[in-house]
Amino acid sequence: MRPAGALDMPNELLTATFSHLKNTADIQSARLTCRRFEANSSRFLIPLVRVEPQSASLRRLDRISQHPAIREGVREVAIQLTYYDATLAFEIADFTSTNAERVEREKRTLLWLISHSYLPPGVSRQRGEAAVSRADAIIDSWKNAGPDTPENLSPEEDQQYQDLLNVAFDKYGSRYLNQAGMLENGTFIHAVGAAMARMPCARTLAFQGKTELTQRQEKDFLFRMEDLEEQCEVMAYPLSREQARFQLCGPRVGDLFITLPLAVHKAGVSLSELKISTYLALGEDLPELETSKITSALQGLRAVNLDFMWDELPNRSYVHHICSLLNAILDTDSLESISLSFDCEFDTLPLLFSMGPILTRRQWKNLRRVSLSNMSLHLGELALFIANLGAPLEGFHIDAIHLLSGTWAEGLDIFRGSVAMLGGDRIEVRDPSGAEVETKLSNDETTAMFEGEGGRRSTAEAYILGHTYTNPLQGVMG
Repeated sequence: MRPAGALDMPNELLTATFSHLKNTADIQSARLTCRRFEANSSRFLIPLVRVEPQSASLRRLDRISQHPAIREGVREVAIQLTYYDATLAFEIADFTSTNAERVEREKRTLLWLISHSYLPPGVSRQRGEAAVSRADAIIDSWKNAGPDTPENLSPEEDQQYQDLLNVAFDKYGSRYLNQAGMLENGTFIHAVGAAMARMPCARTLAFQGKTELTQRQEKDFLFRMEDLEEQCEVMAYPLSREQARFQLCGPRVGDLFITLPLAVHKAGVSLSELKISTYLALGEDLPELETSKITSALQGLRAVNLDFMWDELPNRSYVHHICSLLNAILDTDSLESISLSFDCEFDTLPLLFSMGPILTRRQWKNLRRVSLSNMSLHLGELALFIANLGAPLEGFHIDAIHLLSGTWAEGLDIFRGSVAMLGGDRIEVRDPSGAEVETKLSNDETTAMFEGEGGRRSTAEAYILGHTYTNPLQGVMG
């Protein structure tokens, strides 16, 4: 009798074994071994699909959703908030100056690397200097508006760089029209909804706009100066959400947060998790809300993770509108986890208006994990939120919360009195502001009170957990 081998294992064990592979390359290797390995490992090949509002990206999503094995393993669809700018698409002068400035910036970075001997391994100084010379030639060609060839270029070189510019401009314009059309007529949202309906485990929808986590792998500047086809492709890339918000190009970012979940719901998909991480440009008008439709579409949500970055502190009206949108999203008994963060990129001052209505409008029957960061709240709103919890939490984390009324001494007492409901030793309270913390304590005193050292609990958390008897803020008057 021969010893048993991997191929003697039942499919269930093979599948369980492949589920422990975390590296895509390992799964790809397993799929190439034999048909049984391919059949039982394919579902782990693509757990997350990133999608941009472009036809090529939609075609890839469609192929994945049609594959009988790979689609079984997709858990999350992440929408990359990248946009094409109408001005760059139709005004070649703007397109030229934008790309010339980019080449100039990257050239200066390469010069610094050369001067400090920080070039990548295997890249000689001579090769780096050749790339700098190519960059200078490209910039001179693009900035030359007249019929004459720049003195340092041959007519053939000048024509080559002008052709590069024109091809990239045409490609950018074509992609702009393609994206604008699919967003305007609903093709994009309906295609994403249909694809998610074909993938039985894809129940997480994410919007990514704070980092450029796209399918593209941009080659470094030195390589692109040696391969102008690659440089042409980079020139035709869309703007990230971070760039687009300053030019207010593309659709209003809030529109997709509403229209896409509605389209996914209409396709028959009940989302279990919604994640939004993006910049919010206050110059944009927020969309009109149909709160009942949003709430109905998201009744199955179990987890919500919202990470917003303002470009400036919003006014009362904007805060009210955002709270209305988030109340519609969070209005379901199925929620088990919420994580909310509202930071401001260019202003260190706290938000002047409370975001407490997000927390106080309902009972939280099944909530188990809570993380709140960079929010302004009234102490009474925090207390009401805790009172509305239906069961003990498994984790409670607050960071950079600013009190608009009440005191942190009272807050610590409330947390201590609710310690069992807030998850016991899973409570974390970090970096508070407002009330007596702001008016009576120095930064060093606040850090000493709310930051633990060497893995130990902070003074404030030790009091909340009952490890000490005296409120560390007792006697500190707001």
